[in-house]
Amino acid sequence: MEELTKEQRQIIEEEIKKEIKKADTFLKPESINKIIQDIIGDIKGKINNKFKCPKNLEEILSSIPQKVYVSLGKEEIKQILKLDFCCFVDNVFYIDSAPKIEPYEHNQNKTAIEEQRIIQCSYDDLLYLFKTYPLIFNHCIFDYKIDKKTPIEQIKKLSFLNCNFKKEVYLNFQECLDSFQMDNCVFEDRVTIKGKFNDNVYFNNSIFKNYADFHECEFEKTANFYGVRFNKTPNFSQAIFRGNLNAVNANLNFTFDDLQE
Repeated sequence: MEELTKEQRQIIEEEIKKEIKKADTFLKPESINKIIQDIIGDIKGKINNKFKCPKNLEEILSSIPQKVYVSLGKEEIKQILKLDFCCFVDNVFYIDSAPKIEPYEHNQNKTAIEEQRIIQCSYDDLLYLFKTYPLIFNHCIFDYKIDKKTPIEQIKKLSFLNCNFKKEVYLNFQECLDSFQMDNCVFEDRVTIKGKFNDNVYFNNSIFKNYADFHECEFEKTANFYGVRFNKTPNFSQAIFRGNLNAVNANLNFTFDDLQE
């Protein structure tokens, strides 16, 4: 396929606008216009690349729903969480510190890991992200309370890796459809996790410095607490483990013998 004609560009732009309208985004017109131009620019770039050049207009149009989904997702996440950077990898939106491009010699002895501080946003906005997009937070610091008793319905994939939660965390999942992960995290304050988890759950190598409450959780598959450290005895009363429980190397000062299998 060669350069876009004026008519083809108009068809593509109308298709992009149609997909954006279906998404019912909260983004303002200036952000939407930028997304439209960025998508068209991306399409033009692929046309000029002989290895990625689409064969025809139909192939371009078929790719637009995914392009709109990714572009809207990245922009909504950045605006709600007040971030400069968000990427989309392996069908998941990845929230991490923006990569810094520095001269080669400046990186030789660099060992410190950059962390992304998540600025406080409303719980409703955070809930919107949890329900709308599959998310991975990596090396993020949450220094505000996440506390809402309203159940979160049918969330997408949600992972927190190497994160630090400075204040209380209260997450009530009516149903978690995909795997849920809080690996290598540090919880400075109280943690309450409720809900039904249809897939594997991971808290591996996390540290709970305060009270942790998992009462009435339903774990349909494997619940992984490998290497977890509880500084205070957690509450697993009435928790149901229908799959395997992995608590190897966890510093548990209690047993799970009294839990319903």
